[in-house]
Amino acid sequence: MSRIPAVLVSSKLNHSARVKHAFNELNKYAASSRHGATLGPIKVVHETLKSHPRPRDAEPAQDDLVNRLINDPDNHDLWFNQLLGNPFCKEMGMTGPNDPAADVLLMGFKAYMVQDYIYCARRIMYQTERAIKSTTAEEFKDTTTKASHYCTYAQGALDLCVDDVDQGLGMKDIYVLQAQPADATNYYTDMQFETAKTHNWA
Repeated sequence: MSRIPAVLVSSKLNHSARVKHAFNELNKYAASSRHGATLGPIKVVHETLKSHPRPRDAEPAQDDLVNRLINDPDNHDLWFNQLLGNPFCKEMGMTGPNDPAADVLLMGFKAYMVQDYIYCARRIMYQTERAIKSTTAEEFKDTTTKASHYCTYAQGALDLCVDDVDQGLGMKDIYVLQAQPADATNYYTDMQFETAKTHNWA
């Protein structure tokens, strides 16, 4: 019988910090007169979205970031159709702890979380290296803040991997800490590092 972890994602706001920090970074560059779009095109997009309303649930609580993102009209197609409507995701949602496919799905999620830990750990090193090469105090502060965020993300991913199955995945810490990056992880991080050489948002 499979033991599916009881709690994989907390509903607390601080567990959504990764999403929030990413949005903050996007907003910072979007609002920049140097890097962002001009006000004219933004207004055009805003008016277009207003003229094509999409269904949404009741207004979520202000401190429920995840629910706010899910129910944002801009994310409706992405979340409800492209993600939840995907056959693979539907199968995951219908698989119980005693179903034949449960072990395979759990193994896949464990593999994903290990790679997520590796990704976050790499970003710590990368942002630290960028900080050391800073040419202004502002750049140093910005990159060390990002490094600090990725320390939090990596610790969160590691905790989920190694915590007991009532709160996590129950994996051995040495397995996670000494795991090798998958080809997809290498490809994605290499792409980010190369992009950062010419694009300051990466």
